[in-house]
Amino acid sequence: MKLIKVLSYIYPLIISGAVFIDFTYAVKNFDKVLDGAITFSSIVLGFLGALLGILISIKDSAIVSAIFESKEKNIKLFF
Repeated sequence: MKLIKVLSYIYPLIISGAVFIDFTYAVKNFDKVLDGAITFSSIVLGFLGALLGILISIKDSAIVSAIFESKEKNIKLFF
């Protein structure tokens, strides 16, 4: 039983490693694809970080308090 549990954690790593190795040889200019993916993910993470900072700074404002204290469902669509 313990061997099955260990194998259930290991086999996805083995399969994904084999697919990744095959994928790197199949795609021409893989380094450019990887650079683009890193750039895009960096932009998304920067946006989410800025958004989180804004949300933390406005948590005590009147608008946010009105939205969360409201009993109406449609008020969240208005803001």
